[in-house]
Amino acid sequence: MTRTSKILILSLGLVLVIGQFYAAGQDKSSLETQQKLTIDQIMQGESFVGSPPNNIMWSIDSQFVYFRWKKPGEEKVSLYRLSPKKLVPEKIKPSEMLTHPPISSLSGRAWGYSRWRQFGLNLVYDRDRQ
Repeated sequence: MTRTSKILILSLGLVLVIGQFYAAGQDKSSLETQQKLTIDQIMQGESFVGSPPNNIMWSIDSQFVYFRWKKPGEEKVSLYRLSPKKLVPEKIKPSEMLTHPPISSLSGRAWGYSRWRQFGLNLVYDRDRQ
């Protein structure tokens, strides 16, 4: 399986999980009282509906999926993570991502380390020292 197809499958799965998260929070009474869409709302674009998740990355230890996402009503794109144990997107700071760094294209996983460049820094993850 190519890298592009893996990213596509992961993106689709992430969109489905986020969609279920929002659908689960709505009950029948709230669905009945919802407003109908207007042209003005539709023309607001991403400020009304948000943006799809992008820049999707697995953590090196497969504990989290990181992505950038603009929730509806937010002004800018933020960093989020999703765990297989907790299927609710959690807004995080970039420094929190370094506890479980994302997989890079330059990795020596067979030797237990990975290195990458992020935030202007050269970073190394050594699984034996964690």
